[in-house]
Amino acid sequence: MVGSSLELILRGREKGEVGGFWKMGCALGDCKGSQGMAAMGLDHPEADSVKGCEAGSVVEQIEEDEIAHCYWAPIPEPKTREEALNGPNGEKWKASEDEEFGSLIENETWDLCDLPPGKKAITSKMIYRHKYGPEGELTRYKSRLVARGFQQTKGKDYDEVFASVGKGTTLRVLLAIAALLGWKIRQMDIVTAFLNGIILEEVYMKQPEGLDDGSGRVCRLKKAIYGLKQAPRACAEQMLEMQFKCSKMGEVKYYLGMHVERDVEKGVLRLHQRKYCEGLAEKYGLQDGGKPATPLPSGFTVEPCADEEVVGESDRKLFHSMVGSLNYAANHTRPNIAFATSRLASVVSRPSHEQLEAAKRLVRYVSATASVGLEYSGVRQRLQRGAADVKSGEMLLSCYTDASFNSVKADGTSIGGYVCLLGGGAVSWRSKKQNEVGLTSCETEPKWHWVRRFLDKEVRLEIVKTHQQAADIFTKRLAEADHWKGMKLAGMSVH
Repeated sequence: MVGSSLELILRGREKGEVGGFWKMGCALGDCKGSQGMAAMGLDHPEADSVKGCEAGSVVEQIEEDEIAHCYWAPIPEPKTREEALNGPNGEKWKASEDEEFGSLIENETWDLCDLPPGKKAITSKMIYRHKYGPEGELTRYKSRLVARGFQQTKGKDYDEVFASVGKGTTLRVLLAIAALLGWKIRQMDIVTAFLNGIILEEVYMKQPEGLDDGSGRVCRLKKAIYGLKQAPRACAEQMLEMQFKCSKMGEVKYYLGMHVERDVEKGVLRLHQRKYCEGLAEKYGLQDGGKPATPLPSGFTVEPCADEEVVGESDRKLFHSMVGSLNYAANHTRPNIAFATSRLASVVSRPSHEQLEAAKRLVRYVSATASVGLEYSGVRQRLQRGAADVKSGEMLLSCYTDASFNSVKADGTSIGGYVCLLGGGAVSWRSKKQNEVGLTSCETEPKWHWVRRFLDKEVRLEIVKTHQQAADIFTKRLAEADHWKGMKLAGMSVH
């Protein structure tokens, strides 16, 4: 490979610059490590973790929007208004900020008034974010004015906050039905959705930086801006009563970090988080260390640990972050890690060093199997148990449940799990430690016995052997061959 060209995109800072990107060209055979960057005068904050090049390599600064987004070197986002407007992309951030202010004014979000006696005005902050496309490419500079809702007081400037939202199960059911019936799927976005919600309480906010007229007056909020405690509820209530300005986004291909791939002719729809999963190892600096074949190591158990085995504060925060990131994948497109993530989440308050290493291993596993996802199709449905009498165009909902008896040695409880398949793919699943101690394996599944009695003659219940049990993967750690077989039974596919 000596002499082959290599191009690295590196984030660097030089001469007080807020942020920038550098394109480095070199020959693979000439890369000598990060000392080459110092020779070129680059003050790179992550130089020790990036293989640089010797002096004499070609270096040129490039704009953020000229490169694809790299998870291992994310584009830095401004944390303050001064940093945004005075940085190398100040004009783009200013245009984005003006667009946000324009939306606030157009929606008549507030009225200016003097602050009434005894009232308190909360403050706000402009948040600056990069928006990315399905392949990680930078698509937009986004500014959002956010109220500091943590300054609000319950009973004074907010009351009810609950707002109903769509569940992941609902989305997957709709996608599975669309795959089975050949429906078209279109996506749209409600423009500045929260600004449509009407505020009923008296909420006062200081004029935002960049829009302050210097009069000393405050904003009496009329609409629910982002950050307010009651904003989601106000928006949801308004959605039930009126129409909104929407932007059409065409055929759904990317939604909440999930990729939607479809072959209409074959009637197949795939749902995965490849980009997100690929980025996890890079996010936590775990690119090295091998590619595990299973989520958890052999013989691993989650039990309370002694005080001397508990990790330090920094590692505990790292553990929290990793488990949270893994849980996002487990709840959306990766049911095969639901058991492992659930067990690790049970010790987030006092993780041991062994459990921290298990979390790191799970991150590596997810990144190494990033192409794994869910698949829905009529063909997969016909392969399900009991599908022999299902006609083309009909839908079969199959639910599997299982429990591992007395698997939590600390308290004698069991791990229960279930998975529901529609169109041959998982649409709903869960892995959870049961609250009650069962004396037999039969007692660990009382809920399902009740369901059988309640829905007698309407739902067909069958005993499923272990090698055909799609829920087995949610109740225990499985060996590599059984784990991959369990993934297939749960309607997962690898592309």
